[in-house]
Amino acid sequence: MPCRAQEEREGNITQVPPIAGFTLIELVLIIVVLGIMATIAIAKYQDLATDA
Repeated sequence: MPCRAQEEREGNITQVPPIAGFTLIELVLIIVVLGIMATIAIAKYQDLATDA
């Protein structure tokens, strides 16, 4: 059984499929959008509470 280094030299290394998931930038953008939506919702809720 050949070692990994020998397989790399011979070009027989298998390709690993990419792992499905979110990138860090995508997660940060989701958190930012949720924060903006929460800020707007809290402001509207406070306005409703003072009007009642």
